Amino acid sequence: SGYRVTSRLGVGGMGIVYQGEQETIGKRVAIKVLRPEIADNPEVVQRLVAEARAVNKVGHRGIIDVFGFGSLPDGRQCIVMEYLVGGSLHDRIREVHLSVPEVVLVGQEVASALLAAHALGVIHRDVKPHNLLVSGFGHAKVADFGIAALVRDSGVRTQTQSLTLAYASPEELDGAIDVGPPTDVYSLAATLAHLTTGVKPSF
Repeated sequence: SGYRVTSRLGVGGMGIVYQGEQETIGKRVAIKVLRPEIADNPEVVQRLVAEARAVNKVGHRGIIDVFGFGSLPDGRQCIVMEYLVGGSLHDRIREVHLSVPEVVLVGQEVASALLAAHALGVIHRDVKPHNLLVSGFGHAKVADFGIAALVRDSGVRTQTQSLTLAYASPEELDGAIDVGPPTDVYSLAATLAHLTTGVKPSF
């Protein structure tokens, strides 16, 4: 309610992402429609709401804004988020090679955002180029805080799990349930290595 879908942006492990528009002021937004196996799990949805509230309290410029949760006319659950025109770093490095200064800037911006979240006890657990979005001014912003962890805890298997291995920390690969900031630090380092070399980390 209050938004209309204008186009489809892409498909991810958690669902389909559309570009939308806030009807009252014409503000562009991103609308992530959750996959049924996620959206039909009340515990996952409840925890996603709690995670979004926690992240929004951080109020950091390097973390994407979440405007709320809702549903489409057909009943599918969705998350309404800030729309960033630059897409993801995953898409960008498929088209251009980032310079070392650009990678350093990404590292500074993302590390600052993660540090602010960690100070409030919020761990991302899925830092990778796919979840780093670029604003119209070229700044990196972190998206999808905690979603992978919440879905995994619920027992739902997603495409994301097969895509994250290259950036997953050793404790994540060992199946640890309780992880801390070092997990995000490792994943950020793996991400920066990918951005620098253009090659996804491998074991």
